[in-house]
Amino acid sequence: MGTDNVEGDEVEAFGFKRLTVENWLLPDKAISNLVWCTAPSFTQSVTPQSLASQVLAVQLTDHAPLEVRKLFEVAKGSLCYGAFFYPLYTLGAEQLFRVLDTALDARCRLAGCQKPKMTFADRIEWAAKRGLFDKSTAGRWQAARELRNQASHAERQSIYTPGMALEILHYTAGCINELFFPLSGNQR
Repeated sequence: MGTDNVEGDEVEAFGFKRLTVENWLLPDKAISNLVWCTAPSFTQSVTPQSLASQVLAVQLTDHAPLEVRKLFEVAKGSLCYGAFFYPLYTLGAEQLFRVLDTALDARCRLAGCQKPKMTFADRIEWAAKRGLFDKSTAGRWQAARELRNQASHAERQSIYTPGMALEILHYTAGCINELFFPLSGNQR
């Protein structure tokens, strides 16, 4: 039996490329039909380089703790390699929800929270009550918490598009940067 139909059959069954020794370093065919729409009448093909450029341009403030920045960079790495294995867009985006949880935990500790073993929901409530963010921002954090929970307790494989993953990346960076910059001297 040849391998020509095996890849197509497995994509059909799994919804994504099955990795082999032969294809693991090749761009995923799923990105071959994607385009960037940069103006009403202008499109540009999506390439691994253009995706990596978009991902790598997003940065956290140096005021965020090193451990948070490390976790963020690992998630970005997953997004960069999504061009070679499409499900990594989902894995990277889901990791970003967990990075938000870690960032909020670090920020609460910086603000004097002494309660060990708080849940993400408890940290959101604690932070909102102490003015680390306002009510509308607390609602966005709750939405991120719910998405984190769905990802961490998945019943089936989700597949995020690169565009979805980039939105989550920008959202995560914005939330974390707001948490840690600017901090007054007594909060650092």
